Amino acid sequence: MRRQPPIWHFAAVYETRLVLNERLVIAVPPVKVEVITGPAYMFRLSNDRAVVPLMGKVGEEVEIPSPPAIDLEAGKRYIIVSTRTNENPAVVEEECRRVVDRMIGIIGLLSSPTLFALPIYVGWVSATPSTPLNTKAMFSKPEQLNRAALEKGVSIARRVLARDPAMRDRFDLVARLFSRTMGSPPTDEAFLWAWTCLEVFPMMGTQKHRHIAPYLAKLTGDDEAALAARLDIRGLYILRSKLVHSGHLGLGDTELYRSLTILRGIVCTVMRGMCGLPYDGELERVVQLREQPTVIPV
Repeated sequence: MRRQPPIWHFAAVYETRLVLNERLVIAVPPVKVEVITGPAYMFRLSNDRAVVPLMGKVGEEVEIPSPPAIDLEAGKRYIIVSTRTNENPAVVEEECRRVVDRMIGIIGLLSSPTLFALPIYVGWVSATPSTPLNTKAMFSKPEQLNRAALEKGVSIARRVLARDPAMRDRFDLVARLFSRTMGSPPTDEAFLWAWTCLEVFPMMGTQKHRHIAPYLAKLTGDDEAALAARLDIRGLYILRSKLVHSGHLGLGDTELYRSLTILRGIVCTVMRGMCGLPYDGELERVVQLREQPTVIPV
């Protein structure tokens, strides 16, 4: 007798204070929209924000944390938008995410987008504890923070930004956007947020990506043309255009992480220049990391 493939569930879970229904189920295959009132439990099967310390020693063993359960608290109301599949989760995850996001957009238009203002989790779920699926981990070397060096750097950055209120405003916006891209797993959205940082500065609200290499060359002392080629700034711009015009990058995990790694490194370097901090070699590091991706599906 042929064994049936397992059924996997992909869901977006939101807390809401704006729905009066204690319980509601809307079935619109292949998506189901549920309103429930806690208490209840769900179990994450995805862990795309695991940050693992890695010293870089040969033969080093690391522990990748398991995704925690989702505790839906008593008395609180939740919206769960889900779809299911019997195909390989690693292959169909992006399509499942798009189907769920599409339904969230439609329901928001038919009711209120603020219903989905309090996200809790998006990913694979189970009613019982199970082995994690398609987990990704970011490996990074731990650092010993130096209070004196940090205080000195903060003093320099504040002083430089205080002299130019317009630059300070741009820096504040870039810092908010960059925080979002660093707090996100490698996704199309993370790429777009990182590129938007560069549109704020040094592109200054234009579509002229040619402004990026001259600014980086001024900070690093490198040849402008060589820098643009090594970082493939034009290629990053083409990816940004593809994302905006077609709605997706269409990159595999490794390709996306390589591109996002370089883009984040460019933004870090630009931000240091904006607030007067010296260049720290970040661009050389990210170009090397492009050949050695540090986000690994597990």
